[in-house]
Amino acid sequence: MPRISQTNKGFRAGQVIAGIRKRLPRGRVHRVSGKDYSHEELVAIFQRQVDALEAIRSARAVLAVTVAKERAVARQVRPMTRKLQAHVQNEFGADAAAFGDFGWELPKKPGPKTVTAKAEGARKAKATREARHTTGKRQRLKIRG
Repeated sequence: MPRISQTNKGFRAGQVIAGIRKRLPRGRVHRVSGKDYSHEELVAIFQRQVDALEAIRSARAVLAVTVAKERAVARQVRPMTRKLQAHVQNEFGADAAAFGDFGWELPKKPGPKTVTAKAEGARKAKATREARHTTGKRQRLKIRG
């Protein structure tokens, strides 16, 4: 069974309410599926759906505004975090406990590369350039076409 959009649900509920108000007489009890309902009770059932959908719409609007505010704050916090990390590292040096108190890990220093690691890196870089058909500046100048 296909899902019905919230817009359609609200529109349909509104049409049912309009139909109840227009066609079903007030002050009479209406028997629907073996149960008695007053005019107001029938309208109230469908009005609750309209109200719930409106609550969802307003909650989403509030959520969108709140998320936008959080993202704006995050844009300010990110660079300040990097600056504070640099300050803490200058203040305390390579003290892992000091970094841990802030919830950070001490930045790792790259170790010295061996000759075999450098050769392997160069081999992988050459293979990547061949696979992607990338050329350098001078090689591109030689291409005519």
